[in-house]
Amino acid sequence: MPSHRHARGGKTGRPVGRDSQFCRNFVRIISIVGSKLSVLVIDVICTMRIYALYGRDRKVLWFLIFISIAESIIGLYCVIKVTDFAGIPPPPKSELSKKFGCPMLGAPVSADMKKWYIVTWVFSTGNAIVFFLFQVFRLNSSLKDGNGNVRFEYLKHKTFVSPILVAFVKDGTLNFLM
Repeated sequence: MPSHRHARGGKTGRPVGRDSQFCRNFVRIISIVGSKLSVLVIDVICTMRIYALYGRDRKVLWFLIFISIAESIIGLYCVIKVTDFAGIPPPPKSELSKKFGCPMLGAPVSADMKKWYIVTWVFSTGNAIVFFLFQVFRLNSSLKDGNGNVRFEYLKHKTFVSPILVAFVKDGTLNFLM
């Protein structure tokens, strides 16, 4: 049988054979390297930045490490569950499947896969919100006067606000919004 043709296995619609296993592993590896590794790098950068903003407070560091590891583990588990392609109907023929011989490219999504997508997005979004709130809180506390009142007019005086604080908050805010 040529490499671009696949037999269908049972009711699940999973392709069977050596080529389908290659496709499944290829999609899984690309998903892990492409998305989860990049999220981990971003989490490390954000953790280092917030750790610096909070004066190298170890409690902040360990909390951020904990939520980043939790996000990574849950995200990795979700990628593995989603790239198992369990319960999907047979994927339609497409240019990708014809060109690369991998029917999982552009495959439909099952209800179980949608559930795992939601789980990973909730944890990723929650982690991004925590990073954002830590940065906003630090900006808020740096704008307080001697009486504890927030004075936004301090932002007009460039000598008051540390340039690194402005860069961290501005970059962090833009990163969160993107």
